[in-house]
Amino acid sequence: MRNRTAFLAELASVALLAGTARAGTISLNFVGGGPNGGASLAPSDVAGHPAVAAANWNNAAGVSGAGLALVDSQGAATGATAAWTAPNVWALPGAYSSSGNSLLMHGYLDNNSTVTITGVPYQYYNVWVYFDGDNGGAWRAGQYAIGAKSFSGEDSENRNFETNGHTNGTGAPPAGSPGGFLQVPFPGGAANAPYSTRLNVGSTTGNNTEGNVGVLYSISGSSFTLTASVVQTVAPLSGIQIVEDATTGFGVNFIGGQNAGDTSGNVTSFAGAGKYGQANWNNVANNSNPNGSVAAGSLLDRQGNPLAATTVAWTSPNTWASGIGADSQNHALMRGYLDDGGAGATVTVNNVGLPQYDVVVYVDGDQGAAGSNGRFWLQDTSGNRISNRVFVHEGTNGTDHFSGVFQQGRAADNSTTTADTGNYLVFQGVTASDFVLRSDNDAGGRAPLNAFQVFKTDRKSIGVNIVGGAAPMLTEEIAGLYSQSHWNNVASAASGTATNLMDSQGATTTADVAWSTPNVWQNNTGTDAGDRRMMAGYLDNFHSGGALTVSDIPWVQWDLIVYTESDRGGSPVSQYVLHAGGQTLTASTTDAGAFDGILDEGLDYVIFRGIYGHSFTLTAVQQSGAAAAPINGLQIVLVTAVPEPSTAILLGLGGLGSFVLAGRRLRRGGRASCAPAA
Repeated sequence: MRNRTAFLAELASVALLAGTARAGTISLNFVGGGPNGGASLAPSDVAGHPAVAAANWNNAAGVSGAGLALVDSQGAATGATAAWTAPNVWALPGAYSSSGNSLLMHGYLDNNSTVTITGVPYQYYNVWVYFDGDNGGAWRAGQYAIGAKSFSGEDSENRNFETNGHTNGTGAPPAGSPGGFLQVPFPGGAANAPYSTRLNVGSTTGNNTEGNVGVLYSISGSSFTLTASVVQTVAPLSGIQIVEDATTGFGVNFIGGQNAGDTSGNVTSFAGAGKYGQANWNNVANNSNPNGSVAAGSLLDRQGNPLAATTVAWTSPNTWASGIGADSQNHALMRGYLDDGGAGATVTVNNVGLPQYDVVVYVDGDQGAAGSNGRFWLQDTSGNRISNRVFVHEGTNGTDHFSGVFQQGRAADNSTTTADTGNYLVFQGVTASDFVLRSDNDAGGRAPLNAFQVFKTDRKSIGVNIVGGAAPMLTEEIAGLYSQSHWNNVASAASGTATNLMDSQGATTTADVAWSTPNVWQNNTGTDAGDRRMMAGYLDNFHSGGALTVSDIPWVQWDLIVYTESDRGGSPVSQYVLHAGGQTLTASTTDAGAFDGILDEGLDYVIFRGIYGHSFTLTAVQQSGAAAAPINGLQIVLVTAVPEPSTAILLGLGGLGSFVLAGRRLRRGGRASCAPAA
């Protein structure tokens, strides 16, 4: 096991990597003011939507300012500056906590405001916009725009951040609002509707502009001006984040269509699931073109640049389209498809040009309310499979068409249940220079293919499945918040060790795990592959002297996801205590009954983000009820393989203790952009 001296030496050895490229984030909080007072964030405060939560927010005080030098999420100077102006500043009423998110959302620029950022150091980036105002019982709406790109955001009546607007009656944000944030646009009706309908997961009656955060995607250029314009009385502006989009890759959309000349399946701007969303889609395969190809130099990447060598070719018995219309770009993406005609479709991609990537596949057809079953997999150009086969039952949410909500299909091909519904799937960690995407219908029905993406990634994870009294996972099974295969099956007994754990690509690592608990047990979650099997077995009564230690983690910085589900009733609460990198961090879950197949934070897992070090120990305590403090599994997800330059330099100067404790506080949130995916 590495000791502290070795760790410091490792960090110092990379202090000269100042030229290393990495994605960046610049965050700007508008302090606000008025009779309710404003709120600033300390450098160590972590705030923002879970997909982009960050420390080192820059605070902009007053109704106007200029020349504010901006630092990034590591506290490093960026060369960017901010200027802003507004008629007024204000703040939310009532009590608020000292959490980073509450501080961020407390104060705001009021009414028609303008923010100009100059010197942005990123070639491409997304701008996250936070808004929430003191609007009492009246709804308010604003238009937030950068150039021609804009979104509408409604600040709903009788709802302010944290105090009364972002819980579902249990004191925790609902599944649709990770971290208390509701991102717009949200699928639903176009008419104004009570904000509470947004809190009902799966509801389609809420106003799709209600929320408190929106994103302006695919911005380029060294400067931009954001305007917050009043649509209905007030357009509050609480903060912004500029998040570098350093991802490369491309997306291909199959237009399909029911009639000649039908172009309703064209995607003309931003579309896609979660972190995979992009602009610059390549639209191919119209109603009269079920077989075709795109030559080298004709495909565009995510940023709109030509791909000099990459080619795509496809064959399919037919093309078709569902009857969903094209109400949004996502609906357009999911409308047309290659129709396998019961015989399968084939897409061949040559000269991908990326060392490692994910392949994201969108599937939704015109199959009726019962949906349809299909399987999808990747193979090389010689016909050898290079991925597991993924079973998808399209017909999500009991409807025959895409509802506006993306749901990932995960089940491996030993599953024959229609319970594992979805409308997209992800093959992760592909390294082949060429691949063939195949579909078939040997699970019954058809296998529609609407679109696919190639998305560059260099992330890995180590998954540990607690077998307990359940069946072990198969190598090809995909499970977890950060979807992966190659889970390590351990702990069929109450104590033991496992060495040289494999990562999500099947490679052996240096990581070892040791555990001890009073006993092991299993849930009645069913025998389906994937998440349900991973959540079946667990370390039981872990709070009673249990401990789990992972040592020799091969990465410097990582996220830890701990899965928690027992067969106890009564909604007991367990607190999990992480000891790592000189820190002690805690997070709690409520054991709310049998696992329903959907991973919800605070119910089925906790997540610790941005942890430094090569080892950790996990313990637990009962907080209420007959909590078993179960541990069903865990994932260690790579964030940084070697230290970021600014971190290494600080540590080389002896700043380990102060930096880790002050600059790396726990960031808690929902699904990490490690889905992540976003």
